[in-house]
Amino acid sequence: MKIVVCLSLKGDMAVKKIIPDRFEEVLLVLLLISMTLVLGVQIIARYVFQNSLTWSEELVRYLFIWSAFLGVPYCINKGTSLKVVQFIDYLPAKFKNIVLMIDRVLMVLFFALVFIFGFLVVKNSFLSGQRSPALGLPMYIVYLSVVVGSGLAIVRVIEKIVLCLKNKDERIKSDF
Repeated sequence: MKIVVCLSLKGDMAVKKIIPDRFEEVLLVLLLISMTLVLGVQIIARYVFQNSLTWSEELVRYLFIWSAFLGVPYCINKGTSLKVVQFIDYLPAKFKNIVLMIDRVLMVLFFALVFIFGFLVVKNSFLSGQRSPALGLPMYIVYLSVVVGSGLAIVRVIEKIVLCLKNKDERIKSDF
């Protein structure tokens, strides 16, 4: 585990989190439990009652999509995203901080683009009235996972940036 001292601003205001630390974790656990229960019911219905549920696979697929997009802000919050550190390891701490801040700003920009284009997809799906085949679920609910996931990712990255800038002499886990 690498520790990087963040750039800091003057002031000793406590940095408050906008979203509770375990928010995504709780949602992911609930989604996993839901997927497990639906698949369990499907297996019992198919093999015990000889009658499969037509909607279960589709529901689990959509829950999995939601869990994938909620996993992104979870990983950002926990600092467990994939990274290549060979180049960063050779930099002095001062430059690591600069690269870290540039990385986080680029992450905000990337997730902002994903948020905007995801919102456009949700809007178009809502206006078209598109529905899923088996459940009849409005597809904008599924596509909304992109907007929610990228929105939460933006908030998590901004929290990390603010934490670095406000907490004087605070050492935090680096994204590197």
